Amino acid sequence: MDRSSSNGAKPFPHLVAAFFCEKLLKEADEVLSAIRIVDIIQIPPVPKNASKGILLPNLAFVMMIRAGNFRGKAVCEVYNVGPSGKKIKAAQQEVEFGESPEKGVTMVIPAAIKWEKPGLYWFEVYLNKRRMTRSPLLIKIMPVRPEAEGKMAERKKPKD
Repeated sequence: MDRSSSNGAKPFPHLVAAFFCEKLLKEADEVLSAIRIVDIIQIPPVPKNASKGILLPNLAFVMMIRAGNFRGKAVCEVYNVGPSGKKIKAAQQEVEFGESPEKGVTMVIPAAIKWEKPGLYWFEVYLNKRRMTRSPLLIKIMPVRPEAEGKMAERKKPKD
């Protein structure tokens, strides 16, 4: 159903996609292909000094918004919400929707988070302060293999 003005409300753009993926290909004809769409990832143990934030390598947040019957400028904001509920702005961009309903914006944002702990993180998408969606990302810590622990202990031994 078109969310434009059938009920007298002002037209509003349509969110057609919001997801995390490991690779995004852009072909010569400008068509995008998303490879390995994920909502759960495992990362190596996080260093204690990562409290300022971490960039999740090879992971991007992709969102696509199309005009529908909306015309004009809008402000798109993306927020990262950690397991504690603390919300931090990840991106902001002014976008303009022209005369064609299928036109719009595709934003690709590196998946950088304010590290709290393993758990469920959300990326929230707002357009003109109106929340369009929330996309979850569950972050788990990879278990350390016993042989890796042994090698680490050997490295820490003081030499005679």
